[in-house]
Amino acid sequence: MDYHIVSYPAVISEEAGKTKVHFPDLPAADVLDDNKWNALMRAEIGLALTVIDLESHHEEVPKPTDLEKVIEKFQTDKVSVQAITTDLDEY
Repeated sequence: MDYHIVSYPAVISEEAGKTKVHFPDLPAADVLDDNKWNALMRAEIGLALTVIDLESHHEEVPKPTDLEKVIEKFQTDKVSVQAITTDLDEY
């Protein structure tokens, strides 16, 4: 099996009682959910599908921005930043 693991920084925030997961490098993969756990799970899936879609159309997949740079730019007391990692071979 060929493993195709990708990891991108994600900005996680709460908006109107919902959890938003935003990928600054791939906003098409952003998700919004009532439940934080579901939002993070859907973010893994959305990330995989977005990258697969770009690759299948021979479009450039942006390189992930360094996690530390995203933390500097976005992280606050109410906003967290973490890497979301997914295995494209699962999709």
